[in-house]
Amino acid sequence: MVNSDTAKRAYMLSWMQVCALSACRHAVRARERLTQRGALWAVVALACSACLRDVRDLTAARGTPFVRPSGLSVRSWGLCSLIGPRNRDPGVYGTDLGLTARRDNDRKLTMQFGDTWVRARDGCRYPSPISDDFQALLPRHRPAAFRPGAPEQAAAASCELLEYGFDRPDDPTSWQRLRLFPSPVARSEDSVLDTSMLRTPVAAFSDGQHMFTFFSRGDPTYCSYAADCPPDMQCSAQADVKLGTCTNTFKFSVDGAPVYCRDDKDCGLASNCVAPARGVCLARRPFRMHTSSGTVVPTWYRDDPRRAIAQTLYIAAAVWPERPTDYAVVARYPTNRFQNVAVRSIAFFDAEHPERNDYRPGYHTLLIWGRRNFAEFGGAQALPFLAYVPLDELRTQPEAMRWQPRYFAGYRAQSAPTWSHKESDAQPVYGNEARIVEADGEKLDWREPEFDYVEWSTVSYVAALERWVMLYGGDLPAFMVLDPRTGELRKPVHLQFAPGAIHMRTAKHPWGSLHGERDPGWRSPEPILTRQAIAPYLACGTRGSSIMSGCVQEAAVDTKLAPIVRAAGAPTTKHQQGLLESAPKCLAGEVAFGVQNAASGDLIGRLYAPNIIDDWTQDVTPEDRAADGPRSAEIYWNVSTWNPYQVILVKSRIDATQ
Repeated sequence: MVNSDTAKRAYMLSWMQVCALSACRHAVRARERLTQRGALWAVVALACSACLRDVRDLTAARGTPFVRPSGLSVRSWGLCSLIGPRNRDPGVYGTDLGLTARRDNDRKLTMQFGDTWVRARDGCRYPSPISDDFQALLPRHRPAAFRPGAPEQAAAASCELLEYGFDRPDDPTSWQRLRLFPSPVARSEDSVLDTSMLRTPVAAFSDGQHMFTFFSRGDPTYCSYAADCPPDMQCSAQADVKLGTCTNTFKFSVDGAPVYCRDDKDCGLASNCVAPARGVCLARRPFRMHTSSGTVVPTWYRDDPRRAIAQTLYIAAAVWPERPTDYAVVARYPTNRFQNVAVRSIAFFDAEHPERNDYRPGYHTLLIWGRRNFAEFGGAQALPFLAYVPLDELRTQPEAMRWQPRYFAGYRAQSAPTWSHKESDAQPVYGNEARIVEADGEKLDWREPEFDYVEWSTVSYVAALERWVMLYGGDLPAFMVLDPRTGELRKPVHLQFAPGAIHMRTAKHPWGSLHGERDPGWRSPEPILTRQAIAPYLACGTRGSSIMSGCVQEAAVDTKLAPIVRAAGAPTTKHQQGLLESAPKCLAGEVAFGVQNAASGDLIGRLYAPNIIDDWTQDVTPEDRAADGPRSAEIYWNVSTWNPYQVILVKSRIDATQ
């Protein structure tokens, strides 16, 4: 359940404020009895969940044809719920993500999950646990029961594939939390960094010897001067940029990042946009485009300088063998274009002679794809960039480790890629094709714009097809697309080809092409998994039953605030008074752990966060065309769902048709 911490809190705050203005009857009736500010907000937030209506068209899709079709056909099946409410896993109610990696000699895959609930909604746990992320083990080899072809059982089922340890064997809720420490020499209980709600691992990899994880805490990269920032970035404390922070904002953690704003309208009701306490690093531009009319820069960062804010990612290593769920920060990565990352380590990489590259899994080089955000609005796009890091540079003592990504910076002669040590030189691997449609160069017409909801990405090399496969997309609940300036849902600008679906792109090389027009690079996004295909795993919500035959009618809507709401409208008793007094604590816990249901606008199940399990990929090319005919592969991957809060296992068969 991660996007941008700042964005989520801004949307959530706006949602509660807009609902308060709508004066729902339940909230008005409760006002007289609930005199405590926290209790009032709790009831307003809960009761007004019915005020938010998700009016987006669940069937609206892009009607234009693929600009660059993949030449592949794909079929996908849901196999089982890997972890979640259906499974009754010991001590775990629900979770998301599921990032996989392994060291060279590991017999199991390490699998990392995000915000994990011990019980349904975990409603009144505030402050929320400082560490709530989860690590388990998955079989390294594909289970024998998963044979080629369509699965025999189409009904929703549960997996029993994960293993995980406990701090106390007699307590199933004591599963070992992922803990993040500031350095390899700072490992005390009071030094643990907060990785609670919305602060999670976002990518995992290995150098063959150690496990590494990218953690995102939503922290901006603070500065006082431009020299505090990466090259070619500016510091807002010195720059002529109107950027403030919102007052009276909700924080999930003590050291949570502020909500940034341009003016009071960005903050919503009862909050003002004031001068920030500290400056933040800002990218100067999204990227440069070279067109027939000259060099052009999209106006996205000028339109909204919040898009230019850099965040700090934490690269951490598992350096304590006796507790593999403890990670120490070994590098801090200030970045604007790699805040939403996908990674893969490969067998061999030569930047100067890419024809020698071996893209199969290995421990020579780490490839990193990154986007500025998980979703974009108003016509801006979250396009993907690429960087690489030689893993030899990480195989050293932590204090000597160098984190020096080399960024894909476009093409030179003969379509060979170029690389730069400066993130400001980075070019998107696709999507930067546009033509100027106005004389002043301010308006651009994009050949095939990226869709708004990109969400998480996963990228894997499928050797049988000799192609990289990128999966991304899905859907977002209503509170994630609420505009605090208007209190209304933002209208999608760039639709997906199948609404709410995970989409697939493919390419011969991680940056795209080596041969220009003979190989057009990354192909168009094509749906690989729709909601309809795995309806038995998803909640119907308000309108889902009309478009997802077989979806689950009941949803995870249990709430610990329900007794408080009932007490608000009844004569006060000693028991009810106790409930009212607990409401302020319940507020933060309820909002933190229950917002996906209470503020979704429609409880329909939504897909996000795919992750391809490299070790399970299988070449299924028929023998009669194994030598020189079109090839086929099956990839296994997991995907998260907003409702229920779970991770499911999926298989996709990909057949080359040319």
